Amino acid sequence: MARLHHYGLSEAMQTMVHDTRDVVSDVVEYVSQVGKGVEKINIFFADIADRAPLRCRLERECGIAITAAMVNNLELNDENATKGNGLMCWPITWASTGSHHGHRGRRE
Repeated sequence: MARLHHYGLSEAMQTMVHDTRDVVSDVVEYVSQVGKGVEKINIFFADIADRAPLRCRLERECGIAITAAMVNNLELNDENATKGNGLMCWPITWASTGSHHGHRGRRE
């Protein structure tokens, strides 16, 4: 993580990564050994050519949703913990509680 500036990350992103991440030498081996599934793994690539082969390798693993928010990263999430699943649940939560983010009742 000492070389995050090589990955084109802003100072703010570098600070956030340092404060919230752990380093592993082989992400696929780590996920297999831990045996608990993936909560979130964020992988940054200095050489974008390395991204596609790793994505192909990871797609063979069960229980992982693979996304990318930046051109030089991959994000690994539990297959049930995706933004899409969260958005599908939002109307149900909002309708059942009658509020969301400080709003009461139905939005007009």
